[in-house]
Parts: sequence; C-alpha cells; structure tokens
Amino acid sequence: MTRLLTMRPVASPRADDNSAFVRRRMALRFFAGFAAGFIALSAAAYWLMETFELRFCQPFHNEILFHKVEYLRKAVRDPEIVYLGNSQMAYGVMPAVVSNELSRSGAGSGEGYNLAVPGTGLETCWLLARDVLTGHRRPKTLVLGVCPFMLAVEHTERDCQYWRYGTLKDVVEYIEADPACPPSTLATGVFRGLSNLVEFSLSRSRKPSLETRPEHLRQGQGGYWLPEQAATNHIVPKATWQLILRKTSPARFTFRDDGRQALVLRRFRDLAREHGMTLVLVYPPQHPAFCGRLYAGDGETRFDAWITSLCQREGICYHDLRDPARYVHEDFEDPVHLNARGAARFSRDLAAVLRTAYPSVRETAHVVP
Repeated sequence: MTRLLTMRPVASPRADDNSAFVRRRMALRFFAGFAAGFIALSAAAYWLMETFELRFCQPFHNEILFHKVEYLRKAVRDPEIVYLGNSQMAYGVMPAVVSNELSRSGAGSGEGYNLAVPGTGLETCWLLARDVLTGHRRPKTLVLGVCPFMLAVEHTERDCQYWRYGTLKDVVEYIEADPACPPSTLATGVFRGLSNLVEFSLSRSRKPSLETRPEHLRQGQGGYWLPEQAATNHIVPKATWQLILRKTSPARFTFRDDGRQALVLRRFRDLAREHGMTLVLVYPPQHPAFCGRLYAGDGETRFDAWITSLCQREGICYHDLRDPARYVHEDFEDPVHLNARGAARFSRDLAAVLRTAYPSVRETAHVVP
C-alpha cells in the first residue's frame, strides 16, 4: 500500500508542450532562413548571369552554342551578314565563300559570321537574334535557314532549349501559350543562374572540340568547313548512311498561320524592320533520301505552299535553294548535311541571291583576329 501511495515526479504537460513548440519554431526559422538565403543567392546569380551576358553559357549542355556566342561577342564587330539556323546551316554556309563571291561581283564584302548551331530550333534562333545580335554585333543582313520540321506545329523547344536561354518573361509567356509545358520549367528557368555561373567557371578548364576552338571559328568565320576544304567531298560510309536513314522516323507535319512558328517568323520580321536589317529566309539543299524518309506523304508539298503564301502575305523574303539537279549525292556528307564541296556550292548560290535581291549591301565588315 505504501508503494502505491508513493508519488512519483511527473513532467509538466505544459513544459513538454512548450519544448515541442520551441523545437518546431526553431525548425521553421531554419528552413525559412535557408529558403530566403537560397532565393537571395539565386536572384544574385541570375543578376550576375544577365549582367555579364552568360545566359547562353551552358557548355555542358550545348558546347557549340556557348563557344560560338562567346567568340562572336569577343571577336566579331559590325558583321555584314549573320547566318542562323540548325546544323544544315552550320554545315552548309561558308561565310568566306559568300564574301568572295560578293566581292568578285562588286556587291560589297559580305563578310559575316555563321551563328547556326546543330540542334537549334526556331525559338532559340529568335533569342540569339534578339539578345546577342545587338550593338556592334548587329548585322546588316540576317539569313535564317528554315525547313519543314523546324516550322511544323508539332515541333517545339519546351523540352530542350527555350527555357534554358529565354528571359524569365519569355519563359512565363511560353508556359502561358503552351498548356502542355510543365510548371517545373519556370522553376528551372528561375534558378539557372547558379548553374550557368558554375558551368562558366568549369568551362575554363575544359578543352574545346576542334570546331569550337578560337582559331577554327576565326578561320571558318563560325562555319564548320574551312575555306581550304571547299573542294573536298567527304561522304560517310554506306553503312553509317543507311543507319542514319533507319533512325529517321517518318512523320506527318502540319503548318498553320496561327501557330507559334508563324508568330516567331513575324517577330523576326519586326525585329529586322526595327533595326534596319534585311531578313532573308532560305531553305537549304536537302538530300532526297532524307526528305523521302522524314516527310510522310505530301509533307514537303504542303510546306512549300504554306511558307510561300505566309511570306508573301507577311512581307518576308523567302528563297527555296533546293535544286535536285544542282545538288547531287556527292555534295552531302550524310543524308542531312552538306559536305565541304556542297557547302561551297550552296554558299555561292546564297551569294547570288544576296547580290541580286540586295544590291545595297556594300560596306565592309571585319572580324578581329
């Protein structure tokens, strides 16, 4: 009985409650402080990224884009012509050949820079034109390479490029315009300043590939092929050629005047008019084996009718430079890209277009060694 009546000390419920409350409050304060610090750090990193023009600095994602933009900003001043597009333009345009052809015909130097990048879509080309080709880097003529899969409604850049290189306003606008775009895209775009700064610092110790080395970019003026290679016609082995074709899946593309691609083309037109640039759209040469494999049914025919009609109505200059009689199998390195000989031929044809349509191109530009 004595043992049962013995009082044991029991902790006060109020004291336990207060202790738990204090621990929760401290934890909340810690996480709130951590979140506030991370947001502040991200905001500062984003500001630094924009201030030092490092938005396109993502060498571990796209090394070629990073080095081409960096070289343009450091070494190119007052270019006569800048070329934009995907790998078909990166491989297809030799600026030195265009320049020589224009000079030979007395139509000015035409010196410029090939800013086309493999894997680049229309959206990223637009961002480059708007945000990189400014001030003393703004050309007198802007040549944009296009093709059906680049302008099809089914082709967007929400999964690979746009959120990486657009401003926050661009990313928000893109998400609002495309309900299928995941909201996480906005968060990734907001916090990319940190990753860009890290990639920039690490890029200093990373050896660039041959085509992105400064001497190669200087000699080729941004183009993949160098002037001294103009007579070569390398073609990949037949087995590799067939493998590329087998990996090319047939697709049915659609084209619409109210699609985002048409909207971006109009933005290109308006940008050119605002800054006194001449905008030229070109359709580079295509290998029939590639087109026959990729564009199911009447895809190319529908594209031809749509792009021609759109450009006529919107006041955009467009030239279809495909010519099956002029560009033969030996002009292509693989089913998608021209080799050096084909690129030299395409560049001469491009010079003829620029000379005929734009005789006002006269002043000499220069590239700093």
